[in-house]
Amino acid sequence: MGLIRKGVTELRSSSVCPGLKCALCLLLLGRLVTDVGLHYAQLGEYSQAMTCFLAALEDCNRRVDEGKTKAVLLQNIGAIHNAQAQYSTSLSYHVHAAELFGALGQRRGQAESLGNLAYAFSQLRDYQAAALCYQEALQAFRAVGDLHGHWQMCEGLGASHFCLGDTQKAIEYYKQALAMSEEPKGIWAIPRERIQRKLTEALQNAGAGEDTQL
Repeated sequence: MGLIRKGVTELRSSSVCPGLKCALCLLLLGRLVTDVGLHYAQLGEYSQAMTCFLAALEDCNRRVDEGKTKAVLLQNIGAIHNAQAQYSTSLSYHVHAAELFGALGQRRGQAESLGNLAYAFSQLRDYQAAALCYQEALQAFRAVGDLHGHWQMCEGLGASHFCLGDTQKAIEYYKQALAMSEEPKGIWAIPRERIQRKLTEALQNAGAGEDTQL
């Protein structure tokens, strides 16, 4: 991690481009550090990934008209906090990322950030807040035709409502998630068995005797 920070500092003070003050150099530096961060994240090296994303965010803040880049970095930082079970810390990053994506009209990015925020709330057992965020994310995923995000948010809504004691809504959303696997345009594998188990549990909890299969 120290080497990453040292490298960024040396690049900023490079004699090739003094202070890296030109917009192109700053942009290339930010992209390079971000790519390294993504590589670390894929390897599960979250501390190193966080160092890279924070360094890239610092450089992003030096520039103007970098709303989308900043939103992506905030989204990545929030996701890393989620991966490390640092849910309380992640909240502000998810909120800021969702706001930036929304202001830019980037509905997919907004939906992903809201989904991450909902997950963090669910892990903090704030199921009401989680349900609200999952619902907003679901609307955004629907708007862009993202089937993968659609079923994920339905599953999250099912779990949130189940924890809130509203088994009827839980059943409704679990069934919606399962139905997505029959969409002809679906390209993502849906964990039907997992969702089926949750649906069965909700039905049993509601005292329903209906067939759990679609």
